[in-house]
Amino acid sequence: KIEETANTSNSSWITSAKYYSCDGNTGYFIFTTDKGHEYIHNGLPTYIWEEFKKAQSKGLYYNANLKNRYQVKLK
Repeated sequence: KIEETANTSNSSWITSAKYYSCDGNTGYFIFTTDKGHEYIHNGLPTYIWEEFKKAQSKGLYYNANLKNRYQVKLK
C-alpha cells in the first residue's frame, strides 16, 4: 500500500501532488493546479510516480509523460 505526497514547492503551476496505490503496481495520481483545479489520473504505474517525484520540473514531466495518458477525471 502506498500513500505519498510529492514536494511541488518549485513548480509554478502544480501546487500539490499525491499518489495512492493498493497493490504497489498502479494507482491514483491526484494533483492540484495554481487555479485550484484538481485532477485524478487512474491506473498510473508506480514507476511513473517515482520519476515524477524526482523530476526537476514537475510541469514538464507531467506534460511529457502523463498528460493525455491514463484515465483522467476532473474533480
